[in-house]
Amino acid sequence: MKQMKFSTAIVVILVALFLPGCKKSVVATPEIIAPKNNIAYIYKTDNSDGLAFKALLEENDCHVMLIDKFKVPSIDYSDYNLIVIDHNTDEISIGSSWTREDTAAIQASGKPMLLIGIGGLQYANKIKNTANFLNTSQWNDKAFWVKDKTGMLYNKPYKISIPTSTPQVTLYPGAVQAAGQLTFAGTLDKVTLFGDFVVAKNYCPVTFEKNRYLTFGFYKGVESMTSNGRNFMVNLVYYVGNLAM
Repeated sequence: MKQMKFSTAIVVILVALFLPGCKKSVVATPEIIAPKNNIAYIYKTDNSDGLAFKALLEENDCHVMLIDKFKVPSIDYSDYNLIVIDHNTDEISIGSSWTREDTAAIQASGKPMLLIGIGGLQYANKIKNTANFLNTSQWNDKAFWVKDKTGMLYNKPYKISIPTSTPQVTLYPGAVQAAGQLTFAGTLDKVTLFGDFVVAKNYCPVTFEKNRYLTFGFYKGVESMTSNGRNFMVNLVYYVGNLAM
């Protein structure tokens, strides 16, 4: 048998590629998809609360990045849907350790924020929110009264258990430290109030301001919450971040 010349072989291959029914294998380029419901969780020193928060939210269709407070000015927040300020990012004091550089980096993002405990409320001081640490008093409680249980905050993604006879959201199995805004007979200028402490009327631990800042005044993390409390934390995140399952 005579050996096929090299040039002839090339012609045969090219013809085969373009004959009807002869298809060339094409490898599709993978589509790069940005993480859905992307959350930046800012902590300081100990990230145990952050790890518990991350585990809870990642079970609920979110992606959580834990960020040390000392790295705040160097982070690009443009790809995040929500920024969470952890309780332990600051302390109970008249002053605050939040610097101009810290707050400028976060504020420039324009992202909605969940402000938790002392750290979140001290951040609110720095940006001159109405609902801030200087306007609070400290209490021990495990629940708060609900003003309107038909609101989205109590129904999406989870239906929060709220007894009819005592319309309260129970967050913890026992009383924990918390800060509540003094609301002056049930109002606070340009701030939505979600309910008072059970132990202290006119002190509100959960507020929403400027359609961007949701404060949650309880100090303990999600690992200490009841299942109802953990569901409520997920609802808080979805509410302020305008997220979708």
